[in-house]
Amino acid sequence: MSDALSKRGLAPILRFEKYKQIREQRFEESIESRLQDLANIVENLVNAPYPGLLMEGDSAGEALEELAVKEIALHWIVGIAKHSEGAAREELWSHIERAVTDLEKIAKSVLQTELPATPGRFR
Repeated sequence: MSDALSKRGLAPILRFEKYKQIREQRFEESIESRLQDLANIVENLVNAPYPGLLMEGDSAGEALEELAVKEIALHWIVGIAKHSEGAAREELWSHIERAVTDLEKIAKSVLQTELPATPGRFR
C-alpha cells in the first residue's frame, strides 16, 4: 500500500476522531457552564437576606447545605475529569452530568420553598 493511499484511508478516521473530540469538548463545556450557573445560585441562596431559610432543622436549610457541599465536590471532580483520559474521562463526565442534573433539581426545590409571608415570622 502506498503512502498516499494509506493517508487517504486514514483521513475519514482522523476526521471522525477530530469530530468526536470537538463534540466531547462541547459536552464538557456545557456541563461546566451549568455547574457555574449552579454555583452562582448556591452563592445567592447562601447570601440571601432571608435568614429563615437557613434555620436549623429546616428542610430547606438542610437541602441548601447539601447542595452547597455537593456543588463544591463536583468542582473537584471536574478537575480530576479534565486530567483523565479515555474511558475513565468519559465515565467521569457522564457521572458529573447526572450529578449536575440532580443538583439543579435540588436547587429548584430550594428556590421554590415557601418563604414566610410575614417578615420576622419564621417556621
